[in-house]
Amino acid sequence: MIIPHLPISFTLTEITNNFMNIAPLITTTIIAPHGMTDLVHADVNDKKKQLYKLNLICLLGSSFLCFCNQEDFLHLIFILSSAIHFRHDFPVESKPLKLLLSSLLVLNSESIGMPLFLMYMTFIHVPNHYRLNSKLISDNLRYSFLSIAGAMIILFTIGNNSPDLFYNENMFQLSKALIVSHIWYEEKYIHKDFEL
Repeated sequence: MIIPHLPISFTLTEITNNFMNIAPLITTTIIAPHGMTDLVHADVNDKKKQLYKLNLICLLGSSFLCFCNQEDFLHLIFILSSAIHFRHDFPVESKPLKLLLSSLLVLNSESIGMPLFLMYMTFIHVPNHYRLNSKLISDNLRYSFLSIAGAMIILFTIGNNSPDLFYNENMFQLSKALIVSHIWYEEKYIHKDFEL
């Protein structure tokens, strides 16, 4: 049997463009739901009050900063929090080096571009997040699965029915607040590295 030669060569531009076509799907079904491990952790460790309080503080703080036209300050908090958060993705022993590498990633995210950053989130950050929380997940498998799958279904449905939300500035600021809340909860109560 002769197999016809099929040219399978893609440029990085073609790969990233195709990836961006499914970015809303990836965001709602892979990236955003990974934060549900916070809810599982909070429920199992009697920290729901702290989780809800932190979410509320971040949402109200974000709304206040946006109302006062201080989106740049909110963005600074978001960038600093992200640099602290992503350090867990670097497999090096030195804590200062981890933070330096994470900071370089975050500070260069704009020049890296959204497609490559989404690939990082999809193939490195989210899997590493689940790896770091593997004991919590395996000890509470049903609850973890239902929480993550439930968030996935809800976010996919909302995103699929209202695709303009991905380009809404208010939703973008709200997302930053929820991400900062996720980061601060994880750092204080899961990794226990920082006192807030």
